[in-house]
Amino acid sequence: MFCLLFLCFAVLPIVELALLIKIGRAIDWPATVGLVLATGAIGAALARWQGLLVLRKIQEEMAQGQLPGRSLFDGALILLAGAVLMTPGVITDAMGFLLLLPFVRSLLAKGLRRYAQGRVQVHMSGGFPPGGFPPPGAGGFPSPGAFPGGGPFQRPQDDVIDVEARSRPAPPPPGLPNEGPEQAE
Repeated sequence: MFCLLFLCFAVLPIVELALLIKIGRAIDWPATVGLVLATGAIGAALARWQGLLVLRKIQEEMAQGQLPGRSLFDGALILLAGAVLMTPGVITDAMGFLLLLPFVRSLLAKGLRRYAQGRVQVHMSGGFPPGGFPPPGAGGFPSPGAFPGGGPFQRPQDDVIDVEARSRPAPPPPGLPNEGPEQAE
């Protein structure tokens, strides 16, 4: 992990700077600066557009009661692509544009899933058997008559909540006499 961080934060910027200097000598420095600014602007616009598409997909999946795991992963990679594209450099721009391609994100998702399956173990203990909550009164749960309203797992019969709001009277504006009970004569 340390080697990866060292490569990202120490070696990559030096290589990027060397490439930008070479490109600047080949096509002139104003064109190089323009190229860096253009790739940043185009990349930010593409990342925003794809990010909005993924956000809409996440909202649709959640509205259908599905967990948006794949879409969240896509969103995270698009966010990373936008950040990398805003960073000046040729290599980072290439990586950012690659992350904006859906098939590249799909390959990364498959690779990450394969990596995680070999290293992550899930252990469960306790809980309820498959099929949800046990019926009231079974397995140490109190019977429905033990609680007012039918028991801790029973839904209310109606969805009406009666609320009464009370507020304190507003104090009188400054300069007016207070006519409250504290002015007893």
